[in-house]
Amino acid sequence: MALGDNTIGGRVRLDTDQFENGIAGINRSLKRIDAEFRNTSEQLRGVGSEMDQLENKVNHLNQKIEAQTQKMKHYEQALRTSQQKQQEMRQKCEQLATSMQQLEQEIQQSTQAYGKNAQETKDLQAQYNQLQQEYKQGTQALQRLTAQVSRNDTAFNNASAALHRYRNELGDTEERIERLGNVSGRLRERMNEVGNTMQETGTKVSQGFGAAAVGVAAGVGALVVNASQFEEANKKVQSGLGLTREESLKVSAVAKEVWREGYGEDLASVSDSLVKVKRNIKDINDDDTLKQVTRDSEILAETMESDVNEVTRGAAQLMGRFGLSGQQAFDLLAQGSVKGLNYSNELFDNLSEYGPLFHEMG
Repeated sequence: MALGDNTIGGRVRLDTDQFENGIAGINRSLKRIDAEFRNTSEQLRGVGSEMDQLENKVNHLNQKIEAQTQKMKHYEQALRTSQQKQQEMRQKCEQLATSMQQLEQEIQQSTQAYGKNAQETKDLQAQYNQLQQEYKQGTQALQRLTAQVSRNDTAFNNASAALHRYRNELGDTEERIERLGNVSGRLRERMNEVGNTMQETGTKVSQGFGAAAVGVAAGVGALVVNASQFEEANKKVQSGLGLTREESLKVSAVAKEVWREGYGEDLASVSDSLVKVKRNIKDINDDDTLKQVTRDSEILAETMESDVNEVTRGAAQLMGRFGLSGQQAFDLLAQGSVKGLNYSNELFDNLSEYGPLFHEMG
């Protein structure tokens, strides 16, 4: 009839201590991983390319995912163990309650048969008191286990949610790496297609079609901007867009990244191109899109012997009037050139002038 183990509270505390030691070790690993990431990021600031920074972030997230997976497994195992112990304790308490009911009946029968002070009745009462004490201890242990199950369930859900966030962030970062790595190849392919088509039709083609994109790949992370160059470029952005100094610094940082990746003749020219992008394409509200459009504009303008202002005005019509993304707009411009639509070097001007009419015509 007894619980059979009066050390249940001690065993639960021992298991909890062992579990907490494991979690503490994982938490220390997570803190160390974050510290190493901050240190490496600081080292890359100003000298590393955007690709370097993204690859550093991928490495950081992979380490965090590995540690967080172990943390989640710890909590999952703890949850299952506490649930099992909770069920076992509940069953023992139910068994004790049943035994107590049986003893109550036996005590009543003994009292009626032999009297309240009879030794048999007293022995039964002593057994009942012992079961009652064990039942009280059992219900207290059950309450503690129920609270432990609730804590473990919350901790497991939190750990699982954190792991999900890390995996999503890793996916986003890898997508940015792929996008950054493909932009030069994507534009190089489009420009080479333009060049090949025009050569077949006897049109003179500049030998710089592929060179622009090749220069991009060769120059990634190789350029350094000094303070005076950045300040001069920032003044151009600030005056060109009518921004406060704080606002212009954020935009100029984008121009700096574009130039450091090998686009444009110098930081000043990239800043000028970025100003034209912002002026002509009003719906660019995030840095990634601004960088992509500025890169594409630089290469398309150079390879088509055009001007960034003309290119962006044409792209603006495709994006604004027809709802295309920046990549879709520049892909379409390249395809149009392949089809010979720019034979008179007026493709971008025609789009800018007649785009509203095309939109109205459906």
